[in-house]
Amino acid sequence: MSDYTNCLLQGYGVLPSAPTKFHVSHIDVEFAIIHWDTPNTLGDTVQHYNVHYRKMATYDNEYHTIPKVHSPFILEHLSSNSDYEVYVEAINSHGVGEPSARVVFRTESKVRNTVI
Repeated sequence: MSDYTNCLLQGYGVLPSAPTKFHVSHIDVEFAIIHWDTPNTLGDTVQHYNVHYRKMATYDNEYHTIPKVHSPFILEHLSSNSDYEVYVEAINSHGVGEPSARVVFRTESKVRNTVI
């Protein structure tokens, strides 16, 4: 569905609001677990969610999308010692709702500091 159509539908009150309580936990070397709660408005109409993430400070800075997921979700295949930005959108039969807040996190390093 186009951004224009979603914009029009927001005026009719048929799209869900942003997912709530969005946060990241269990950040490791190559994965992190993301969590969220249903939107306050039309949360009962949500069919699934789309996760958008990007590695920060890269050449393209494009978001990658993982469609049709639910919370909690394991975001895998990340690079170690890297900063990422992530957000989620709720989808119902009418289209895409408002995005959640964006969260920035850093994956762990593969090289662990050891004390000798």
